[in-house]
Amino acid sequence: MIGAICGIVTTKDKDNLLVLVGGVGYKIQVSPSLFSQITLGEEIFLYTHTHVREDVLSLYGFHEQKELEIF
Repeated sequence: MIGAICGIVTTKDKDNLLVLVGGVGYKIQVSPSLFSQITLGEEIFLYTHTHVREDVLSLYGFHEQKELEIF
């Protein structure tokens, strides 16, 4: 499981960020309020929840540990 991500935001698309970490881009879904605060090229640290289903593997990102716990 991926518990946190720290990297550079390279793309913003709807409610998704593409965060580049060590040559790998992670697509992370974030809340609209967090999305609006982030700028391209910014280094960011997000706590993450890895959601696995039969047909989908998703990452959800949170600025605070408490937000992740509530999720």
